[in-house]
Amino acid sequence: MKKLIPILLSILLNHHIRAQNGDYLLTHYDPAVVGVDNVNYDMIVDKNGMLSIANRSGVLQFDGKSWQFIATPMAALSITVSNDGSLYVGGVNDYGYIGLGNSGFEFFSLNANDQQGLFFQAFRHDDVAFFLSQQTIIAYSEDGSVVLSAEAPDNNHFLTVFELRGQLFVQSDLALYIIDNGELIQSDLRLPDNSEIEFITQNEESKQYLIGSTLNNIYLADGEQMQPVEGINKYLRENDTYVFQAVWITADLLALSTIDAGCLIFNAATGALVSAVDQGSGLPDNEIMAIASDNEEGLWVAHEFGLTRVVPKIPVRSFSNYTGIEGNPLAISMWDDKIYVSTNDGVYFLDKEEVFQNTVYYTVVQNKKSKPSPKFSVKEEEQPTEDKKRKKKGFLKGLFSGSNDDKEEKEVTGDEDEEKKKKGFFGRLAEKITQPFSGEVKTIKGKSDEVKYKRNVKRELISTNFVYQKVDGIGSKIKQFTQYKGHLLASGNSGLYEIDGETSHLVIDEHIRFVNATSNGTLIIGTYNNSVKEFELDDDLWIEVAELPVYNQIIVGAFSDAVGRNWLISNDQIHQIDLESFDQPIVESYQIPNQFIDHPRTVSINDRIYLINNLGYFFIDESAGMVKADSTLLNRLGQPIKHLQQSNGLVWIFDGSNWHRISADGAITEMRLADLFPNMSFIDEIAGNLWVVDDFNDVYKLNLEEETNIKHANKMFVREIMSKNGPVSKSGNLTFNFDNNSIRFELSRPDYLGIAQVEYQYQLVGLMTDWSEWSSNNIVDFNYLPPNEYSLVARSKDAFGEIQVSEEFQFTIQPPYWQRPWFYAVQILVFASMIYGSVRLNKATARNYALLTEGLTLFTIILTIEFLQTIAGSSLGIETSPVIDFAIDASIAVMIFPFELVLKKVIKSGGDKTALKKLLKPKEIIKVD
Repeated sequence: MKKLIPILLSILLNHHIRAQNGDYLLTHYDPAVVGVDNVNYDMIVDKNGMLSIANRSGVLQFDGKSWQFIATPMAALSITVSNDGSLYVGGVNDYGYIGLGNSGFEFFSLNANDQQGLFFQAFRHDDVAFFLSQQTIIAYSEDGSVVLSAEAPDNNHFLTVFELRGQLFVQSDLALYIIDNGELIQSDLRLPDNSEIEFITQNEESKQYLIGSTLNNIYLADGEQMQPVEGINKYLRENDTYVFQAVWITADLLALSTIDAGCLIFNAATGALVSAVDQGSGLPDNEIMAIASDNEEGLWVAHEFGLTRVVPKIPVRSFSNYTGIEGNPLAISMWDDKIYVSTNDGVYFLDKEEVFQNTVYYTVVQNKKSKPSPKFSVKEEEQPTEDKKRKKKGFLKGLFSGSNDDKEEKEVTGDEDEEKKKKGFFGRLAEKITQPFSGEVKTIKGKSDEVKYKRNVKRELISTNFVYQKVDGIGSKIKQFTQYKGHLLASGNSGLYEIDGETSHLVIDEHIRFVNATSNGTLIIGTYNNSVKEFELDDDLWIEVAELPVYNQIIVGAFSDAVGRNWLISNDQIHQIDLESFDQPIVESYQIPNQFIDHPRTVSINDRIYLINNLGYFFIDESAGMVKADSTLLNRLGQPIKHLQQSNGLVWIFDGSNWHRISADGAITEMRLADLFPNMSFIDEIAGNLWVVDDFNDVYKLNLEEETNIKHANKMFVREIMSKNGPVSKSGNLTFNFDNNSIRFELSRPDYLGIAQVEYQYQLVGLMTDWSEWSSNNIVDFNYLPPNEYSLVARSKDAFGEIQVSEEFQFTIQPPYWQRPWFYAVQILVFASMIYGSVRLNKATARNYALLTEGLTLFTIILTIEFLQTIAGSSLGIETSPVIDFAIDASIAVMIFPFELVLKKVIKSGGDKTALKKLLKPKEIIKVD
């Protein structure tokens, strides 16, 4: 039994152990909007993947690339979104929606009756938006009509509004109500612990409901069954942790927010704790203000220092949150199942650390006086009972309310014997283990003059963590690990060390630049003194075999090719060497293009020796005796902006967007997970996993077997449309005036991991016949569009080749009024009237008005010809230089000149039919006999 106790203690404490599996990948965000702090109360993600946040100053929106802020006249406490993306916001003494106003997107109040209160929940069901405060619930349909308005009954305070099995409910702190035809009807539905519902959320995939009670119990409801999640409830009781909000991350993972323990992620089916996302795992603060899940199995956590996104399903684990490491990580290796990390301060390994505490307790040794009933009592450690548990208030409601504190708390009754029967053997045994041993007490009440006590101290295990321990004997910069003849070697500025578990031994005292294990079974070591030496390990003896003459060249690396030849590399040359010839080891030398002194990577690909630097890909053509560029590889991989090399020789290439790995057979592999770290400084494949050091000096492990589990569910959409006059509504008929003809479209496809590398392409039907080039720029500008009907079609492409097409946006640029048909019709009518009047005045009876007639006739002819010339010019639609415009106008005038002569004769005819016939009919040909 004594052996069983420590085992059971370790089982009971296993939820405190941070395993050597690493922590979840956390991405931190700070909106950095002027005048906006990080007090966020609620979050929600719409169907496209856009994140919207209820902030003390208004509403924040984020798509992974850019932030948008919409001010509200009060603190926004809650937020929800409709199917069409419309936002509804509840706040302090007000509630409403976000819509398009005269100056852009702004808050529009729905609080026509000036209702007061803290509207801490905004809830959307079908086409109805609910707003809930402690005293009021009100609901609006999409057309703006009120479908429910009710006050909390006397001595009641509303807690939450929710949907369960197709029915809408409102929970107060004293009763549960069904919403039926705009009325509240009391329901007899109760939780097993006879308490109220604090929160409820449904899993979209499994359709299960997760329910949290005001007594801090968690239940799962599936159909008509409601079962407690024993594993979660046990954890919450043992750790005295209270839950304020819950969301589903996946079909099997759920997240619970706390006020002092970070965010807890559980397996819903088993109730087991999967991870505690807290300060120990990289979260900036343990006080959680709000949580939300997104479409790509990510968890958003709002805290005092901004936002953090957690991605449990991404097979990337962080090893930077373990304490103990000093300096910037440079290289990683695994030896004897231990992870070693070198830094500019030495070498560290990850080790288990057990944390103990000393507990004082007292035992009775002897009664000083024998009395049937002592005047004092010994108070044993009191165990909390269910009826003494304090009812939990919601986090947000607890921040603002005080009346509930003075209310009489509800008693919870239960049969203790039944509870004991339900506990299994191990459960009862574990309960006994955690209680004081027989005869032991932790506190003494009363005077001790009648009883003699003995003070005892026992050592208790409270947690097991992993920490970085420093390898003894190394206190300087270590840049490289080398595994050689069953030994782990670490090399750096102060020499070559042999690592033996927790200690190290200096075996070569040189300022080492690089180390390479040759095909001959020896080590080539380059030093900062510009010397290259060959060493060999013979049993436990390190022997300097030779120092190679390098003729004052700076050798930066060594390399053994696929056929066993050895090479030395400088910045501008590569030398084949023969280690058997000590006097003249250089067999052949080749010049390398490297005017930027970029450290070249040397690798064997398809039996060719390649040298890769930021200029491109080069190989040694031994028959030609020179180094040649490989344009084929350059076209396939792009410019090698960055390049890294694994310990086994495989090379990684970054083309500015993606990382690619080149194998010895020339195969090119694109690693999606590696794209998370575009600026990584180290990568190596160790025990089937990739280990990287990123530009923030963090260490990560990437599981290659689970790499394909990355989910891409966010949709492409048009985020905003702007004209010269401001934002434009995306719904309805988009029509712009001729002088408002510069339109900007902002495209978006939310990407919070930075792994998708989204590019955009568009086509404006009515102006463009082909698609634009792919570009990472998501802003599409069209300036000074001519009047026409247009249709914009846009699409996006991520790094994996997935293409999404947005909805089609049709809009019209109206022509100016003088180019519209109705204006032409008016002009024609006016000119026709003027021509008719001129003809009438040119009759013989009107000859008394000769001067007026001539003037009107000339005026009519000029205006008519100008009108026709304007129509002809606008129909051609040619915009050129003034000289060419003049030539075009002159050509049109020449073409219209015959019509001008005819028009003048018509007007001068005065309407005489004979004159018109002579004018309109050709002259008869007179035959001469």
